[in-house]
Amino acid sequence: MALVDLLRTPEDAHALMDWSFAHRIEHERIRDAIQAQASINLPSAVIEPINIDDMQNWLTRHQALHADFTGVLNIQSSDLETVKFDDLKQRRAWIELHYFEHFLANSVLGI
Repeated sequence: MALVDLLRTPEDAHALMDWSFAHRIEHERIRDAIQAQASINLPSAVIEPINIDDMQNWLTRHQALHADFTGVLNIQSSDLETVKFDDLKQRRAWIELHYFEHFLANSVLGI
């Protein structure tokens, strides 16, 4: 799995499971790199698996993780909590915005 896997919009339950796994790994890489490079231990949260029936709680937990790492890395954070994930158009736009934050974090950290 690689960062680019976060650009694939999951369109069914199986694809969401694959995306969720790659996504968790990316969050762990960012958190580990911040710990190693800045000696800052960011909190973790359960973001895999994604419970589609409780999407708002997942989005809230996930937004907190992004706020933490973008704050430490001094990069622009986006509202990743406001999305209708069941709307394919909104999901695709969210995927791209979300990927960009991960891409920036990876770039700043050199990972």
